[in-house]
Amino acid sequence: MNEINLDFIYQGNTIKIQCQRNDYMKDIFKRYLVKISKDINDVYFMCNGNRINEELKVEEINNKDSEIKII
Repeated sequence: MNEINLDFIYQGNTIKIQCQRNDYMKDIFKRYLVKISKDINDVYFMCNGNRINEELKVEEINNKDSEIKII
């Protein structure tokens, strides 16, 4: 169970991005930002009420769920 879906919710739209648990969040953020045509300085990412540190790996954010919602 190494693959995981991240649901990015922004302005009422949800975009799913598949990744691996050992991927760094900064790399996933870059992929997402290309899809929504935004700059990293224009947005920030939250999960479970906490701002996400882009230097963490997905498994450090949540290692139990197969799908994670990011706002």
